[in-house]
Amino acid sequence: MRPEELLNTLEDLTDDEFEGFKWRLQQGEVLASRPTIKKSRLQTAKRRDTVDLMVHTYTLPGAVEVTRKVLERICRNDLLQSLSASSEQQAAVPGEVPCDICTGSKLKAMKSCMVCLTSYCEVHLEPHLTASRLRRHHLVEPLENLEGRMCMKHDKPLELFCKTDQTCVCTLCSVFKHKSHEFVPLREEYEGKKAELWKTEAEIQLMIQKRQLKIQEIKKSVKMSKDSADREKAQGFQVFTALQESAERGMKKLMKEIEGKQKTTEKQAEGFIKDLEQEISELKKTSSQMEQLSHSEDHLHVLQSFSSLKTVLPTKDWTEIRVHPPSYEGTVVRAVAQLEEKLRKRMKKKLLEAELERVQQYAVDVTSCEEESSRHPTEILSMS
Repeated sequence: MRPEELLNTLEDLTDDEFEGFKWRLQQGEVLASRPTIKKSRLQTAKRRDTVDLMVHTYTLPGAVEVTRKVLERICRNDLLQSLSASSEQQAAVPGEVPCDICTGSKLKAMKSCMVCLTSYCEVHLEPHLTASRLRRHHLVEPLENLEGRMCMKHDKPLELFCKTDQTCVCTLCSVFKHKSHEFVPLREEYEGKKAELWKTEAEIQLMIQKRQLKIQEIKKSVKMSKDSADREKAQGFQVFTALQESAERGMKKLMKEIEGKQKTTEKQAEGFIKDLEQEISELKKTSSQMEQLSHSEDHLHVLQSFSSLKTVLPTKDWTEIRVHPPSYEGTVVRAVAQLEEKLRKRMKKKLLEAELERVQQYAVDVTSCEEESSRHPTEILSMS
């Protein structure tokens, strides 16, 4: 709780209630063993002055306790709940120094005593603020590991720094074990080390920035590599698709040529067969007539018909007639050679186009890298 919160409670009192409040501060029933504030100081004291007097005389926890008792006496119990809620200390959370005296739930320590080597919450600190013997103890802001701040050998606070051995020592250590060594107060060495820490921290931050910049550089290189790979894949797909299409066209042309030759041969053969079948039909007819004539007894008829039958016999000589299969020799080789020539020209054109695009993209990437490298590391990090 802060004095301002205690003042807010007194502000809720009427003027008459406030005068009664100050009168009650003179009564032993609420003060118990606490000292009494002089009446002359209370008579003219305003609300803030009264709070300051109570805190100075009773400490803040004592002032809260006295205020609570007085409010009960003047029938302002309605203010007790808010006063109690605001005066409750919070339990220590991780990272805060807990009270060494509290049992159960440890409250947050308000001060640490370098004599008792103990940390105290607001309530348990009160004896150190009121008891004359304890008020001489050295109180500091809450510290952890109080035992580690004392010399294990002499049970004295570590107040000096031995520059020779680079260690913290007490005053007795400086007289005995470290007698001829160079000493400085802890604060002086602390200031030097703190400056060194700031310098080291700045160097570390610069190292971090450089490494973050290197990460960006590596990521950019990976992206450039991926973009290049994607381009190569696209170009490769385009080229080989074109090659495949050319090969398919060449194959279709070859098949068409071979099939054309075969059809020509078949057509010629069909013509020969048709002529032969026609002659066979005529020969069979003549043969039938001759067979009938051979059975005739009519001499005149036989002689007259024989001459006419002989004149109708076919005279075409089929001895040298042949169906020669078309020659396919070299057809496939020529088709492949033509395809290779087309592919070579197409490949050359595609490769030149791909190389030109690669050079142009490389120029763009180099320019981008130069722009990135010209920036200060902090500028690059601020953009990421």
